[in-house]
Amino acid sequence: AGDVGSAMRGFGIPVTIVTLGSKGALITADGFETKIDAPQVTAVDTTGAGDVFAGTLAGLLANGCVLQEAASVAVAAASLSVTRSKTTPSFPTRDELATLFGQARQMKQGHAPDA
Repeated sequence: AGDVGSAMRGFGIPVTIVTLGSKGALITADGFETKIDAPQVTAVDTTGAGDVFAGTLAGLLANGCVLQEAASVAVAAASLSVTRSKTTPSFPTRDELATLFGQARQMKQGHAPDA
C-alpha cells in the first residue's frame, strides 16, 4: 500500500489514503506514512463500507478536521458499518459518528476511549 503513495507522488499527488479493509487505512504524504488500525469487528455485510469511509472522511475534512483524525474516525465508522446488514441502514448515525469522533480525540490525547 505504501508503494501506491510513492507512485502517486510521482504523478504530483502529495497525499494518498489507501483503505486496507479489516486492517484499516494507510495515509502517505510528504515525509510520513501513517497506518490507522481498524477495530476488530465481526463483519456481517461489507457492502458500502468504502462509501462510509469516504463520506465520513470528506465530511470531517470539509468541517476543518485534520487528516489523521478524520481518517481515524472514517476507519471506525466503516468498521461499524460492516457489523450491520444492507448498505444504507448500515451507515452510522450522526450520534454514532459523534461518539467515534470523541473516542478518536481521546486516543489522540493518550487516553483509552470511554466504553
